[in-house]
Amino acid sequence: MEISLSFQNIQELCHMVGNSLGAAYQQDKNEQIWQLPPQLAEGTVRRLELRPGLELLLHNHVNREPIRFLTDYQVEPIFSCDFWLAGQEQITMYNSSEDFVFGAGQSRLAFVPSFSGVAAQPKGQVTYIEINITPETLSNFVDESFKDIPLQLRQILRGKYPKKYFQPAQMSSTMLVAANQAFSCPYRGASRSLYLEGKALELIAGYLEQLSIDIEEVNNSKFIKSGDVERIYQAREILFKNLETPPSLINLARLVGLNDYKLKQGFQQVFGTTVFGCLQQQRLEKAKLLLQDSSLNVTAIAQRVGYASPSSFHRAFKKHFGFSPRSRGVS
Repeated sequence: MEISLSFQNIQELCHMVGNSLGAAYQQDKNEQIWQLPPQLAEGTVRRLELRPGLELLLHNHVNREPIRFLTDYQVEPIFSCDFWLAGQEQITMYNSSEDFVFGAGQSRLAFVPSFSGVAAQPKGQVTYIEINITPETLSNFVDESFKDIPLQLRQILRGKYPKKYFQPAQMSSTMLVAANQAFSCPYRGASRSLYLEGKALELIAGYLEQLSIDIEEVNNSKFIKSGDVERIYQAREILFKNLETPPSLINLARLVGLNDYKLKQGFQQVFGTTVFGCLQQQRLEKAKLLLQDSSLNVTAIAQRVGYASPSSFHRAFKKHFGFSPRSRGVS
């Protein structure tokens, strides 16, 4: 499926697509909710304006087919900070030779005042948080004490705007917890807005902290060259796409053009865990989403994420999250 449109924000997107495909819209006092067009996806996008210059969007839907949004827009300067729990998105800019791929377990800070290109999402579950924040609002929280953030980001905060800025960072376990908590907020009305504003600021703080750690680890690495970092991220994407039947360590290394030693060292340095640890964490995060959002039983979910033994899945899940998968915990 390919949709060609021009939009500036999710509200305009949903109105444009919804008018032709039948998206449902409702407005609460503090929140706007779009039930996506059934021909396009099953699920919702929720938007809250938390304060002037700061808004939060919760994307949680299942795309019926791969979707390509052909976009061409120019907006007021704003940062978009995304935190991905499931699915992925590939950004292709017509005036750039680079493609940007972001997916589960990753965060990104993007600053693109004008964009002409394609945003592509695959078929299946897409779950991520989008925080839009103006440079002026972000600068109220970030001062010159953040010496480890990239120079270009500091320049944007000072009002020197580039044509584009994309900076990914690995999501830490603390960020993953905060993102999941945002989707399962137990409050309503004004209390919900206050709670989610706290989670938005927590996620931004976590992103900036993790970004500084990622940069330091790559710069100080004795085992991996900066040119190999992309291969390490590619290896992780391959794992995430093959949770049920992942390639062996040696085959994974061959697929991305590294030897197994560099691959093991690279995962430890870039992601702070082993290849197996990264795979297991993603399996459990996906299992938690399936437990919350599907009618599958625990055994079926264990098999879907690559566990041959339900008892092994049960032990790993309880150790990771602190509660049994049979409780279908929404923490």
